[in-house]
Amino acid sequence: MIIGSVALLGSFIPFINYITGFFAFVGLVLGVIAIFLKGRKKTLAIVGSAVSLLALILSIVLSIVYTGLFFDSVDEAIQSNSPSVTSEPVEPGDDTSTGEQGAPLAGDVGSRENPAPLGSSVALSQLGEPTWQVTVNTPTLNADAAVAAENSFSDTAPAGTSFALLPITTTYVGSETGYPAYVQVGFEAADGTMYNQYDAIAIAPGGIDAVAELAPGASASGNIAVAIPTTGVEQGLWVVSSLDGTKFYFAAQ
Repeated sequence: MIIGSVALLGSFIPFINYITGFFAFVGLVLGVIAIFLKGRKKTLAIVGSAVSLLALILSIVLSIVYTGLFFDSVDEAIQSNSPSVTSEPVEPGDDTSTGEQGAPLAGDVGSRENPAPLGSSVALSQLGEPTWQVTVNTPTLNADAAVAAENSFSDTAPAGTSFALLPITTTYVGSETGYPAYVQVGFEAADGTMYNQYDAIAIAPGGIDAVAELAPGASASGNIAVAIPTTGVEQGLWVVSSLDGTKFYFAAQ
């Protein structure tokens, strides 16, 4: 049951679901064995087998979807012209200008030196092509109890950290379809330590639908749970990035 639940959570994570598919298979085998053992209650074994089977199916299907979309993005980037570099000044709260491969220019809003304010939006590119409009809003800190109440199988925040719920809105501005899972979220502490959303896997209350297929212009909104330090949060930065590593920075609070 536990193996299947962990595999089910991991099946939604791009590329990690290659590994969780194996764990789902192991959980399914163990569950089937438990069903045929004599003298033991079979309810938990049946439920565990069902969860593992669902995790295995999702891992296979989503692995194919994620891989296909990734290679489609690579092909589009290779065939397209290089994007122009924008150097026009921007006002705080406006969409940020972008430099090579869509990253903000040094000192522009959205860079590490000049993080975007919460409530504002950035234009996030993938492989040099404008792909997402991302809005980051004010987080809810110390949300461990809310995360635990949402799903008992969520990880516990590691020592020295607690879960924060970061509300974001992702709008797909590409030419085909996109998935919010392609927008990654993390927190960079003042000492440079990076805390990524998948360091501790948790189901966020009011969570964003990471696997919703979005047509051009469509949006998805919701919370993302990230385990961040319990102290010094105000000195850190929220980070949103695309799969190619293009990053934008937001103020912590």
